[in-house]
Amino acid sequence: MNSYIMTSEALTEGNLNKVCDLIANVIMYNYLAKDETSKVTVDVIINDKYLIVLGTIISKAYIDIRSIIKRELLKTSYGINIKDLEIILNIEYNKIDDENVALNIEQGLVFGYACNETNELMPLSIIYAQKLAKKLFNYVIENKTKFINNDGKVQVNVEYKNDRLSRIDSIYVYLNYLNEELNSGEINNIIENIIYTVINRKCVDNNTKILIKSINNKNELYIYGISGRKNYNDLYGGYSRYISCPLYGRTPNNIEIPAALMARFISKNIVATGLIDKVEIGLNYDLGILEPRSILVNSYGKQFDSGLINANDIIIMIKKVFPLNIYEIINFFKLLKCDYLENLKYGYFSNTDLPWEKINYAKRIKEYFIKEKGMIFLNY
Repeated sequence: MNSYIMTSEALTEGNLNKVCDLIANVIMYNYLAKDETSKVTVDVIINDKYLIVLGTIISKAYIDIRSIIKRELLKTSYGINIKDLEIILNIEYNKIDDENVALNIEQGLVFGYACNETNELMPLSIIYAQKLAKKLFNYVIENKTKFINNDGKVQVNVEYKNDRLSRIDSIYVYLNYLNEELNSGEINNIIENIIYTVINRKCVDNNTKILIKSINNKNELYIYGISGRKNYNDLYGGYSRYISCPLYGRTPNNIEIPAALMARFISKNIVATGLIDKVEIGLNYDLGILEPRSILVNSYGKQFDSGLINANDIIIMIKKVFPLNIYEIINFFKLLKCDYLENLKYGYFSNTDLPWEKINYAKRIKEYFIKEKGMIFLNY
């Protein structure tokens, strides 16, 4: 029997890496709000003494970045003394006369993924990790006196047998308690009132390990965060290839952003039809070309394994059903007009309030295969 364990990790909003992600996106969205043609590429680094913003901004708008940063840091309540924090802006600014300059197309190879393990059509481990991280953050906020700051991390390990989900092997929770050793009451409280309100008990057994540990890094001198550092946490939790470009702090002119969202949208809607159990979609764009040069499909499922459809059938369907032109994708998801900041704190995928997480194209996929392949869907 083929058995293996997959691991996914999620960070709370108080983790310094997530704080940097938030600040990078806040800067980007503020520029788009005042000038939709803005082109922003910024990265953020932070420790207890310095916050550094690096990058390039091309825009007609003026934004007081320092004021925005201070406001957002107050919201995070990480524990940094903002009065003593030096904010350093190492940004190259340019103004534009031609709005099209802000939407130039670069090259990029992106991947989208979906599977039928959860209602969100995402891997079980990353969904549980993200939900636990969010609930733990709220727990820390409600019990501030017990913690140094809001930093926290969750790791969920899931066992597979013959490529099928079998059980949860282990759950690790790290919080920044004032005390290094947690008493049994605190541990039991987290297990019963947080973990087991998220985790389906059917997924655990007597051999499932649950560890609650204090990070206790109040005396660490080298705690720091970088935006985009945990990219895989905000995508598929290690189950699929992912883009090297950080998702945060970048306007949609960076081709990886709209293309990656469309790849996810395509993958999720394909799995939503019931045709396939898991699918990975790759979109490859050449420099200056609006349409993908090639499309890659890696998948398996009942219909796929039986030979009723193959990868080429799916590729042809994708080209006919989904918008793939970069400009069309940006408009399709309204990436220049909407602020999705509040919905991105625990990953770019799984939140159904986001337009690329809708499954409204599943019906169109079924209609295509009914017409082209004569397929029958019981739930059509």
